Amino acid sequence: MTCLDIIIEYLKAHGFDGLVNEDIECGCALGDLQPCASNMSECKPGHKVAGCYCGGGCDFHIKSGKAGDEGKTDNADSPDAAAIAGNCADALCGLCGEPGADKVPHPVYWPGERRPGGAWVHAVCEDEECRRAHAALSDEERGRFLFLSLRSRWDRDET
Repeated sequence: MTCLDIIIEYLKAHGFDGLVNEDIECGCALGDLQPCASNMSECKPGHKVAGCYCGGGCDFHIKSGKAGDEGKTDNADSPDAAAIAGNCADALCGLCGEPGADKVPHPVYWPGERRPGGAWVHAVCEDEECRRAHAALSDEERGRFLFLSLRSRWDRDET
């Protein structure tokens, strides 16, 4: 099972249609997750909205949250309702253990990168750990990791 498989399983189990990063106007549906192979660490679970509002002739867009949740500030089905509702003061960071975690951890890690021990992290903690692990690798080690990660993605796409 890959990280992408885990994400797909979670999205299906919690009633989401895909992922979205509204800051960069990027979204993808369950049947075609991460077609651009970009960094998914800032993506959020979302739902399909029929029609196009970007002028690109799309059949649909992905909006964050579940269908019908617009305007809600609480989601009782959530593993951490306070954090999803925007009140992150109680969400503990899986890297430093301090409250106020503000995001879900990214799904791919450099070799030697410490993985969080919880469902939430501070963006700053995650960035520092990612940079530390990246800096600890040689150019050759980084290149090999990226090559193997992409090859794994291509192999999965061809099946």
